[in-house]
Amino acid sequence: MVLLVLFFAVAGAHADAPRNAGSNYFDEADRILANNWNADVTSLAERGWAAVRAAGPSHPGFLDGVYTAARIFRVLGHHLRVESVYAEAIKASEGSALAEVRVRLNFMFAYDLIGERENVKAESILRSALSTEERSGHKSVLHVAFLQSLAFDCEQEGDLSEAENLYKSTLGYTAPDLTAVPMNRFISSPGPPVPPIGEPRAVLAGFYVTHARAAEAEQLYREAARQANGNST
Repeated sequence: MVLLVLFFAVAGAHADAPRNAGSNYFDEADRILANNWNADVTSLAERGWAAVRAAGPSHPGFLDGVYTAARIFRVLGHHLRVESVYAEAIKASEGSALAEVRVRLNFMFAYDLIGERENVKAESILRSALSTEERSGHKSVLHVAFLQSLAFDCEQEGDLSEAENLYKSTLGYTAPDLTAVPMNRFISSPGPPVPPIGEPRAVLAGFYVTHARAAEAEQLYREAARQANGNST
């Protein structure tokens, strides 16, 4: 029952997103799985993904189609197929005109891998994305989200010093805007690891709280409160 509730929360999380080209196939797969969690809907997922690929990355529902295909393949246990979906989507989004699509796909892929505790693979994607930014001299719209995800990844791997430095490197930036990024916003506990993406000072404070450094967390919270009061006057 818990799994079914989680599945429907994820499936319904993008009801207001642009409908992707494979929606008819994906929706049918979801309906079948709702009645039989063990049903094999691989063929529907493949047909849906083929439709998304055919529509291409310029289609407004492309990112949602990638996310949905990956979600269903993940539910079916086809984990390598999930990785190939993202790889195919990223390859299809080459070129400067699709740079923002590619940035969001890299974030989605790394976020998905972190949730599956595939930390080494996620780190590779995140560091590659940040390296691309550095070479271009341009920080993407998800620069802070990349750093916070990488920090969380390092934290999960036990490298707390590197994690702290990465969290600190985001201070002075605003919270990243994830509104154009399809992702699971349903958080359960216990559940998969979820990177804390948000206002940098609050995220760093959360890191300190997690690691029993209450005084440092309190200082950050006080600074945030002072800034909020200053902005309101």
